[in-house]
Amino acid sequence: MSGFALSPLPTTVPMLLSTAVGTGLCSASANTFNQIVEAPFDAQMSRTKTRPLVRGAISPGHATIFGVATGVTGITMLACVNPIAGSLGALNIVLYAGVYTKMKRKSIMNTWVGSVVGGIPPLIGWTACGGHILPTANYSIVIRPRRLQNAIGDESNA
Repeated sequence: MSGFALSPLPTTVPMLLSTAVGTGLCSASANTFNQIVEAPFDAQMSRTKTRPLVRGAISPGHATIFGVATGVTGITMLACVNPIAGSLGALNIVLYAGVYTKMKRKSIMNTWVGSVVGGIPPLIGWTACGGHILPTANYSIVIRPRRLQNAIGDESNA
């Protein structure tokens, strides 16, 4: 929600809630697919050997249904707020579950993919408010020197 909070554009509580829930569902989907792929490795580590898939409490089929359902629902919720936010949610699921998870046993470059995965949720919040990843003609970012900001702030308090 940091990207959402930093946006200077007006927003609504339903937008905030839809963005938060949609992002959470996309995260649940990505984590579910990660655990499906990682189950054989998770069984070997004490930290992860009690996960539901490893213990057999949940079948891979049920986990897949859950992952698809949360992914589709999360992407749809984000797309209803803003299509770019929905696309970023889908991209994050693919990057984490598809690229990062497979790379982590093969290359240290997975940390670069992981950093992108970690940076996308704030970007989802930002685009949910503004509709664009980068500034546009209708919405530009203006950075004023601190001296000028203080002068403007003093006038508005007078």
